[in-house]
Amino acid sequence: MEYQNIRLVLAASLFLILPNSYVFAARNYLSEAAIADKIKGGWVGQMAGVTWGAPTEFMAQGRIFSESEIPAWSPEMINNGFAQDDIYVEILFLEAMKKYGVNATWSDFGNEFLDTSFGLCHANYFSRANLQKGIIVPDNAHYSNTSHVDDIDWQIESDFAGMVNPGQVNSAIELAWRAGHMINYGDGVYGGVFVAAMHARAFTANNVTEIIEAGRQAVPVGSKFRQVIEDVIAWKNAGKTWEENWSLLENKWGNDDRCQQGLGNTFNIDAKFNAAYVLIGLLYGNGDFEQSMRISMRCGQDSDCNPSTVGSIMGNFLGYSAIPDKWKSALNFSGTKFSNTNYTFNDAVAVNMDLARKSLLMGGGTATGNVWYFPNQTVIIPPILEQWPASVNIKPNLIVAASDIGNKTFSFTAQATDSDGIKSYQWFFGDTFYANGANVTHQYAQNGVYEAICYTTDVQGNTAWKRIPVSVGDTSINISSQGNIIASIISPWGAGNKNIETIRDGIKPSLTTATASLACSNDSYCPGYCFSDAIGLQYDSFVGNGVAHEEYYGYTFSANKKFSKVVFTEGKHFWDGGWFANGDLRVQVRQNGAWIAAQASPSPAYPNANDQSLFGPNFESYTFSLNNAIGDGIRIIGSAGGSANFVSIGELEVWGTDYKGRISEICVNECSVIGLKECFGNGYRSCGNYDSDSCLEWSVVINCRDGQSCSGGNCSVSCVPNTCSSLGYDCNVAPDGCGGMLNCGNCVSNYICSANKCVQNCNPKTCITLGRYECGSWSDGCGNTISCGVCVGGKTCSNGNCVSNCMSKSNKKCDGNNLYWYNSCGVREGLAQSCGVDVIISNYRCREGWTQKQVAQKTCADGACASNLVWVNDIDCEAAGKVCLAGDCVSLENIPAEDNVKKNKPIDSNNGLSVQVMTSQEILIKIAEIRQLLIQLIAQLIAELQSQLDIISSNLTI
Repeated sequence: MEYQNIRLVLAASLFLILPNSYVFAARNYLSEAAIADKIKGGWVGQMAGVTWGAPTEFMAQGRIFSESEIPAWSPEMINNGFAQDDIYVEILFLEAMKKYGVNATWSDFGNEFLDTSFGLCHANYFSRANLQKGIIVPDNAHYSNTSHVDDIDWQIESDFAGMVNPGQVNSAIELAWRAGHMINYGDGVYGGVFVAAMHARAFTANNVTEIIEAGRQAVPVGSKFRQVIEDVIAWKNAGKTWEENWSLLENKWGNDDRCQQGLGNTFNIDAKFNAAYVLIGLLYGNGDFEQSMRISMRCGQDSDCNPSTVGSIMGNFLGYSAIPDKWKSALNFSGTKFSNTNYTFNDAVAVNMDLARKSLLMGGGTATGNVWYFPNQTVIIPPILEQWPASVNIKPNLIVAASDIGNKTFSFTAQATDSDGIKSYQWFFGDTFYANGANVTHQYAQNGVYEAICYTTDVQGNTAWKRIPVSVGDTSINISSQGNIIASIISPWGAGNKNIETIRDGIKPSLTTATASLACSNDSYCPGYCFSDAIGLQYDSFVGNGVAHEEYYGYTFSANKKFSKVVFTEGKHFWDGGWFANGDLRVQVRQNGAWIAAQASPSPAYPNANDQSLFGPNFESYTFSLNNAIGDGIRIIGSAGGSANFVSIGELEVWGTDYKGRISEICVNECSVIGLKECFGNGYRSCGNYDSDSCLEWSVVINCRDGQSCSGGNCSVSCVPNTCSSLGYDCNVAPDGCGGMLNCGNCVSNYICSANKCVQNCNPKTCITLGRYECGSWSDGCGNTISCGVCVGGKTCSNGNCVSNCMSKSNKKCDGNNLYWYNSCGVREGLAQSCGVDVIISNYRCREGWTQKQVAQKTCADGACASNLVWVNDIDCEAAGKVCLAGDCVSLENIPAEDNVKKNKPIDSNNGLSVQVMTSQEILIKIAEIRQLLIQLIAQLIAELQSQLDIISSNLTI
């Protein structure tokens, strides 16, 4: 107890001295087996929640689902999760980190997302569309380019960011912040930060309260997102039920959705609003896996995504082994792949586990034996405050710099100006670490290449950012962004992007990009527009110049660099040009103001031709490896190709490091091997040492004789060389018949070269394997498109499924004894009004020997609830040997003798009066009956009035 008190005092002290950070105590280690079990549980929970809630998605807007509207669960349902975009889009981020590392950059994530063709909507849709138009990350997801920045998309895809960082909340925050800016901005990104922090803490938390607290602390104070979280927690602490909490949330935040489909509508796809539903599920679920998801689902709106997030967090907390069997017993662990991926369930868990280990080590943790020890991240640091301004606001102007001060340590400086005033700075160092402040230092743990990013925010919440490549340990990095672009054509006329900056924006077009950009979304919330063929991702030098000439493109620098490689990614090949012709593409460096040839070895070999058919597919990349290339400038140069004499460039990367020596101390080899010959012009030249330095250079050109031409470095009798087309080659290399070799190119993705022909090398997907798609045109994963049909009957295609295109809550109809909403297509949607149950009124009368009671009968008719008064037989007095008197059965002996004489006299069927003279007793009985009839009439009038009031109330509700 004494130790516990000391720990609490220390925690409180740290809280006081760190006003922008928060102290959090939790376990700092777990067994590897426990981590694997919890990761597996997270993926099961994610699939269970989304498939359970899928039939309810956006079916309740501005209302709570009744318990009866929640779908019944069967174990087989979980396998529907393989077709859910909530999950397969998330796997894209796992794949990017598998390729590029856990510190994958914006460009890495962007290039991975760019090459997808699956159906998307809202923030996902527009962020990818902007990438395909050449708008790079994070501008592609900025509010200036899309109105969907606060949508829920990143929130539902960010579970992996926490599961890749078990026990490491700050690392999860950093990854969610870094990757999330490809999809959203501001509160939209905080949705992913909030979820990722809770996932990370769930691995080591002792209870759900600790999980929620980690998510709360991860979101910066001053943001709307944080205000929503604080409201929901405060209402819970005030003793409100979850339904009351929901109502308070709806009243305060229900209209705060800036997505176009949510403006003035009950529809709400805002991240912070749906995050509140996640929070309500966790707060009121009492740690129960099913109940937590159920409450979140009943809150409505995005009612499959929200329980999916809750289920995944609870899965990390409880672990796979503790999840009830009904949620996992039918899961296909290895036989089915998530749509649009090559990942089975087991694959996703395995890659997640591998990335978690790598993130642990990069973050300073250790894995000893079968135990993982997490780095100390008890102080949670939220990311910088970033908000979508209420009105147009200019971003701050930001200048940054980084300098190597030795021992893998760098000094980072930033200076920003803004008319609104600068509020704060935050540096992300590219190795999962980040820190607050304009001027900071950071020591890297390992040599390598990193991308540091500085954020600054003005007092309006408007954010600006700058990226700096960092080379630790003299590691070669892409230094293109550090140079000034030089180009022979700076004002092109062609169809490509007119901004020369596109050659170093980090986006590499590919064949997949061109195919993906043709995909349209048929979702009713999306505009369904398409793009041509990724043409906006390339720079074309076309200016209508039909004269043969050379062109160059490259960079100059303020200081000397040692260049290691140049990576040239082509643009599109057009019928009249778009390439460097005749095999003379080469690399030059600038030394002491002069451009000289650099020793460069391209891989693959660049085609020696001037025919579109000989240049293979569009967007191929060629890497020129350099040997001892030093200078303050570098460029590629060669003859502009085609009849229109122009080139197309998708991307031009230059990799290198700073060079401290003097240019005069070195020379550069122009060629690699003494005696090597190559054709040049109408002759050939030889490699050798022909001057006073120690480097190799080319000799003067020796022209071939008349009637000869150069092939393979030798002059020979001229002949007409074969072409790949004339030989029937799709791929491979072949003799040209004149002593040279033809390069017939490589096959595109999913094809292999067999007998010099490109043949398909993959199993094409079908509509069934895509996820039982029933409509739309989709990529089969092998370069072709398959049609899954069209929707009929007033339905439209959404993510491969035919969904109703009908107006919701168009009218009301009776069904049984209740009134239900129906859409304009006649499909029942939900209960509009319960007409209630019959009510017995304390009125009784006599009829034909029976006592009768009066009942207010509740019915539904003609689209409205109604109430009718009816008499119902109650007791058969005659069968009991009694007579009915004043609504009650009375024994014969209790009736005076003079009145019994004619007790069996005939009764008039019309009015019940005796045809003989009535006795005094009969007169009293008739008076009692008349009184009873008056009471009945009054009750009937009251019931009719209530019925009319019910109808008026129902019309007001509509």
